[in-house]
Amino acid sequence: VVEEDHLKNELFPIFEDLSKDDQDSVRVLAVEAGIILVSLLRDDPTKLNAIKPIMKELAADRSWRSRYMIAERIVEIQEAFKDKFTDKETAEIY
Repeated sequence: VVEEDHLKNELFPIFEDLSKDDQDSVRVLAVEAGIILVSLLRDDPTKLNAIKPIMKELAADRSWRSRYMIAERIVEIQEAFKDKFTDKETAEIY
């Protein structure tokens, strides 16, 4: 449990860094963290729009593990984004 400001200003930048880490095992774990962040920041369009490209990058990652994790969690991703992520966008990353 953290305050929303702490989540946006301190934890979100850490998530961004982890999603671009050199180790694929770290990027795989970033997928789950991204899903959680989306569900917590759903009402903040600025942060939500910042998470979308990160999730799309993970879907096109050079590591098959990251791509697999996105495919494995596609339903959770869609549920977290709700109407903020179109069916077309979901199909593209899948």
